[in-house]
Amino acid sequence: MDDYFLMDEAELTSEDLDRRGSRKRRFGTVFLILGFAAAAAAVILTINNFKDDIEAGKSALADLHRMEEMLGIDADGDGYIGDIPADEYYASHGIDRSGREQAADTARQAGQQAAIYELNPDMTMPTVEVGGHEYVGFVDIPAINRTLPVMDTWSYPNLKIAPNRFVGTAYAHDMIICAHNYDRHFGLIKTLKEGDGVTFTDVYGDRFIYEVSEVTILQPTNVDEMKDPDDWDLTLFTCTIGGATRVTVRCVMKESIPARWTSAAKADLSETIGKLQNQSETVKQSGSTSS
Repeated sequence: MDDYFLMDEAELTSEDLDRRGSRKRRFGTVFLILGFAAAAAAVILTINNFKDDIEAGKSALADLHRMEEMLGIDADGDGYIGDIPADEYYASHGIDRSGREQAADTARQAGQQAAIYELNPDMTMPTVEVGGHEYVGFVDIPAINRTLPVMDTWSYPNLKIAPNRFVGTAYAHDMIICAHNYDRHFGLIKTLKEGDGVTFTDVYGDRFIYEVSEVTILQPTNVDEMKDPDDWDLTLFTCTIGGATRVTVRCVMKESIPARWTSAAKADLSETIGKLQNQSETVKQSGSTSS
């Protein structure tokens, strides 16, 4: 550093003052450029995050509709299966749902009251394959207007598409679901309040009704606390902006509603799912061949 930077202004000549001013202007220009670069980088990051958010929303919605149509389940209770009115869907697929429900009611009246998952809470959750990914069901959060498919296994690539089952099952009352903080995924769960409802529906149509008990923030190192199943039947979590902490929503189950189908009907549904998957693959292969 030049000595004139350490001298009192009264000791400096006009030439020294000019040199000092020139040096300050250069520093100011550098800092201004760096400031603009940081602002530009922030804008680019925001735009990229927004694009990722949109793509994640599209991917989740597409798989949601495909799952609804494949399973014959109205995941969010809007009267539609995919984009098709539920009654039209059942008619077009030759599904006599009322007959299945009547058979299930008859079985219950004969003494088979407990649902399969109640008799065997350690059972593995059934899955269905959509777009090369295995899904265990849907999570519906009316307070933030989100109905999303839930993948069976969590991974960073999977999180770019839809929420993932982190650990646990709905049957054992210890399921944890994680997702990115995209607005179209779990970005808004931080706004949930005590008493808000959350529903998880498995691929057979068994529904598990929960109520938000608390919304808290956990450190990413608090893995044991996150997985603690003692007090919470369902946990939803996502990263805060910047990823430093985790927004964690704890829920307690209020009710479970078994699908009104017998085991035989569920086996029949599995066969139907397989046929629909094969049809989907055939159409996909036919389209790729013709192109």
